[in-house]
Amino acid sequence: MDQGLRNQSGYFLKVQDQQGQTLSMAFFLEYHDRLTYFQCANTHEARRANANTLMLDHVIRENSGKRIILDFEGSVEEISDFYKSFGAEEEVFYCLEVNNLPYLLKGIQAIRKFIVRRLNPFLT
Repeated sequence: MDQGLRNQSGYFLKVQDQQGQTLSMAFFLEYHDRLTYFQCANTHEARRANANTLMLDHVIRENSGKRIILDFEGSVEEISDFYKSFGAEEEVFYCLEVNNLPYLLKGIQAIRKFIVRRLNPFLT
């Protein structure tokens, strides 16, 4: 985020109530015709007022007619259903992982991953 702010490819957007209190805030990063939505934070009041929906609607309206993809940067199923209400489509990204660690460290790493996954299956 810091680098995006420095080179002006990223910005924060917020929704405020009538008293000027921030209800919702998110960070957006624009790169190669893709606007990626990162790190949204909402208050309880923001959830009741649908502030996040208002913010995303604003971003969509501001960028309509442009050749730009609004990227919601992945999410759990419940949140992705919300994004689909804006017309979002699932996109698959491939990842190549290379592990050049020595065998002993690979073994320790594998044991650690196993333990972490057993404690919290949502972590990778």
